[in-house]
Amino acid sequence: MNNLITVKEAANILGVSPKTVRRWENEGRISSLRTVGGHRRFAVTDLLQFKEMDSLVVGYARVYCENHPDVLIGQVEALKTYCLKGESKYEIIEDIGNGITCDRQGLQHLINLICSYRVRCLVIPHTQSLGRFCNDLIFRLCSIFKVQVVILNESDELAEEDMIGDIQEILNILKISLLGLQNPENQSLIQHLEAMLKL
Repeated sequence: MNNLITVKEAANILGVSPKTVRRWENEGRISSLRTVGGHRRFAVTDLLQFKEMDSLVVGYARVYCENHPDVLIGQVEALKTYCLKGESKYEIIEDIGNGITCDRQGLQHLINLICSYRVRCLVIPHTQSLGRFCNDLIFRLCSIFKVQVVILNESDELAEEDMIGDIQEILNILKISLLGLQNPENQSLIQHLEAMLKL
């Protein structure tokens, strides 16, 4: 049993807590041996095989608004084509929303998958797929959780429209922030922002 490792060491390999390792072992998802004293011990090869089988390749597609379903379909098809080349399990996440905020449903699902160590590889159509201000956050999470990132460099057909929408969203955020302030001088700024939003 010298080549077997403890619950804590198994947790480090799998990137989860020791409590999760014990739960997975109780559920039969991973196998263990018991010492004479009843302590769990795990084979490293079994853990690595489980980690490989349990992780996903995730494709993430996004368009700014619902007016372009054909573009979203094209992104999804490109992601599926890439994912089908491998033998891994995969999931495609489709999102509709601006590239400024991080409260999109699909992006939240992606973050949850990454933070629960379920993602082995993240595939995106182009550099702005995740969002103009969300890229750094997601790429940093991928680095922390050891997720490979693949950028297909598909053409971003809606780049200009996406940027205009993002600028409008920033102006809306500024307007809402100023409305919350009771300073009368903000009224002229609010009027300027409203004029810009009408352009």
